[in-house]
Amino acid sequence: MHYSSINNQTRQSTTGFTLIEMLIIAPIVILAIGGFIAVIVTMVGSVLATRDQSIMTYESQDTLSRIEDDVRLSAQFLATTGTLITPQGSDNNFAGTAAFTNGTDKLILYTLATTKNPADSTRELVYYANQPNLCSGAKMYNKVYFNKVIYFIKSGSLWRRTVMPDYNTNVTVDSETVCAAPWQQNSCNPGYASATRCKTNDIELMKNVSTFAVEYYSSSSSSTIISPENATTATTIKVSVTGNKNTAGLPYTMTQSTRATRLNLAVDVP
Repeated sequence: MHYSSINNQTRQSTTGFTLIEMLIIAPIVILAIGGFIAVIVTMVGSVLATRDQSIMTYESQDTLSRIEDDVRLSAQFLATTGTLITPQGSDNNFAGTAAFTNGTDKLILYTLATTKNPADSTRELVYYANQPNLCSGAKMYNKVYFNKVIYFIKSGSLWRRTVMPDYNTNVTVDSETVCAAPWQQNSCNPGYASATRCKTNDIELMKNVSTFAVEYYSSSSSSTIISPENATTATTIKVSVTGNKNTAGLPYTMTQSTRATRLNLAVDVP
């Protein structure tokens, strides 16, 4: 009698997925990978948006702080700069001679010039020589040298420009001679700075600006707005700046404002 033993037989087993199992699992795997990628993209977009929001907040706060500092050194808010020397005017892409005029998106300050950075405790005001006293005498009673500071919008950014009247420090004194050279310098559009007129570039204070608004008041406690045309009669301003940014499909809008009061000085309106 012949017996067949299964112990002598070697059976090989295989592991893996059948075609039906693959058809079921593959879409699940694809969905899982897609979901993971979507989460990563969302996280990256959120991080980028948060970063841009932080940058915009810092820029707006720094801008308003800079304006407050300028206002505290100002003796007048101006309605116009008058005609300027090229390339500091408002025409020809802000490189011509036309005057800047106060409006909804500009601020013009008549500001005291200083011998050093205004934040330096050792800075002094700049005085004209022999008007009426000698620089070695009681110069603090002389005519004071002023410059103009202009805030304006260009290409979606808020810029700061400084305009200096002609001056000299010559030994032979004339009507433009000052006792000490001012720390402030004429500024122009980037690329226009030259030794003949502009010593430095305009400062780009804040990007992605949608509105820059200035309101004028007769006093720090007043709530009645004065028209920009009568800015010279105001002592206090409220400045508001609004920024808009869209990062990774996430829109962000921010508005901040500040009030500041100028110096109480009697000066001739330039």
